[in-house]
Amino acid sequence: MDIASGDLNNAVVANFDACLTMCDNNAACVAAVFDQTAAGVVNLSQEGHCYLKDSSNGGAVPKMYDTAVMLISRPATTTTSTMGSTTTTTTSMTITTTTSTSTTTTTSTTTSTTTSTTTTTSANSSPTYTAISSPYTAANNDKFELECNTQTGDTQIGSVQNSASFADCMESCANVPSCQYAQYQFTELPADPPFNPDPTTIQTCTLYADSNGVQGNAGFDLGRKLSPITGTCADQTDPFTTSSGAQFNRLCGQDWNAGAGGYSSITNIADYASCAELCGQNNDCLGFLVYGSPQLQCYQIASGLFHNTFYDGPDYNSGTKIQP
Repeated sequence: MDIASGDLNNAVVANFDACLTMCDNNAACVAAVFDQTAAGVVNLSQEGHCYLKDSSNGGAVPKMYDTAVMLISRPATTTTSTMGSTTTTTTSMTITTTTSTSTTTTTSTTTSTTTSTTTTTSANSSPTYTAISSPYTAANNDKFELECNTQTGDTQIGSVQNSASFADCMESCANVPSCQYAQYQFTELPADPPFNPDPTTIQTCTLYADSNGVQGNAGFDLGRKLSPITGTCADQTDPFTTSSGAQFNRLCGQDWNAGAGGYSSITNIADYASCAELCGQNNDCLGFLVYGSPQLQCYQIASGLFHNTFYDGPDYNSGTKIQP
């Protein structure tokens, strides 16, 4: 069945739970239709088309294919304000899931209803996340900066794939040159007989070429591929991260030096970013100074790091490594 009126928005989503989340994040949404016509089979853990509705009483329209419909009664919320505090009370939310199979001659419909005291399905961050250190190094030496319970979106590469772990998802991204973000979903759905008699675990991987921003979302972990930084000191933001995963604070216009014998190397370089990359790859490097004319030189500092204010000015640019 479908809901005839009240269309708000629609999108292809990874699974039924993603359709729930999409509706829950839209204040105007009171119902969502999860359509798996293209797949030819109803399977909540697989991809489908999610339609958001602002009305659930538009009447039922029969369809000649399998579909899953989720009707959500949004919770009533009461807010009470007192001196210096605000108390918010939320009632329970009812989710009705209907699956219908129709042909030109027969129709079979099964309906189940569950009630929950929260407005989202059960979602846990990936159990593999805590076992991975940031940055994660892939088999091809690409490095990823990790963000737990974080979701992104924008230019998707390929379709959503099943993935056994967060690490496997980042390995997939490492093998695609245009991939910059690996998003891993680990969501546990409780049993919901008779439609879903057993608990379901959703483990998917979505690859993105870019990002339109990130937001917190339990059940999602994000790996951002680290690329070599470019440009001058002024082009960076604090803290900035090099392709090796090392983080630095920039010190533009400042002359930072090493004590006697404290320079680990002095190298000709093209720009500030090149020096930061070299220091990031050197475990002994605590900070660096970029100075020289006409040839810029990179002074990597291994000990005795100090600020020499006498030479501060536009020709001197430094950076200090943030220690883990």
